[in-house]
Amino acid sequence: MNRLPLLALLPLLLLGACSRNPTLVIIQRLAPGGGGVGTSDGAQFDVVVRMEGDATGFHAPDLMRVVVDDVDRTADVMLGGLYGILRFDPPPAGLHRVELFARTGPRVDSFTWTVVPYAGPTVASVAPAMARAGTQVQIAGTGFGAGALRVFFGGVEGAVDASSATEITATVPAGAPPGLVWVLVGAEAAEGVVEFQPLDAADLPVPMPTGVRLFAAFPGHGEVEAPVRIYGVNFSNAAVPFFNDLHCVRVLAVETVNLPLVGDILTAYAVPLPEAPSGVGTLRLRHSFTDSNSLPFTLD
Repeated sequence: MNRLPLLALLPLLLLGACSRNPTLVIIQRLAPGGGGVGTSDGAQFDVVVRMEGDATGFHAPDLMRVVVDDVDRTADVMLGGLYGILRFDPPPAGLHRVELFARTGPRVDSFTWTVVPYAGPTVASVAPAMARAGTQVQIAGTGFGAGALRVFFGGVEGAVDASSATEITATVPAGAPPGLVWVLVGAEAAEGVVEFQPLDAADLPVPMPTGVRLFAAFPGHGEVEAPVRIYGVNFSNAAVPFFNDLHCVRVLAVETVNLPLVGDILTAYAVPLPEAPSGVGTLRLRHSFTDSNSLPFTLD
């Protein structure tokens, strides 16, 4: 099940020939027949547009108009490099209509999307939220009994000591940086952004790492052309993602997320390309010739 519903590639739409502005826009759709079903809890209902030419510094109204349920949402489109993304977090349940208009012309495409309640695993909290390596913590959530469990602290895997359908007892691993607690239930990532601050031997907060670091990926598995949210630090839109050491993933956009306990982290919206091989593997980023750690990811 895709949690970030985007949507089978449409024809390129010529919106203008000004040499200073991006000239082409694509709206991507993976929904067969122009519609589909997505989930609502802890997910984004995203419309992604791609410009030929760098859109940085330009405003979305210069390129196109995006209307959702008869409301113009163009001003909410985030632009970065070649891509723009419109987020609904979470989207209301029910049927939604999305329309794309040329900046000075008529409607050029439309589709509908039905949002249904999310029914997968979730992670709600970790207690204590600050602890030394070797300390046991309690992770609360739902759906933990649906598959084999793996727990990560800031991208470093910890030991699962005990579990039930709603709680996991895990040990904080050595070397864990500040970041997110990430739970995999089989290949399914438990939705929920829960932060954790490790402490050193003097009970002082461990500082945020200086290199590229990945904390979590939602979902933990997906299909080609289905977007994945990657949380981490010290990267930008220039980051190059790899699946199983192949450069077959693209970054759509990067935004900053502020967490009260650990501070600012980043979200990269990445999409595996059609040439990406299916199977169990890993996802990582390369930024300024520096590789991040790898996160487990399965391409369906």
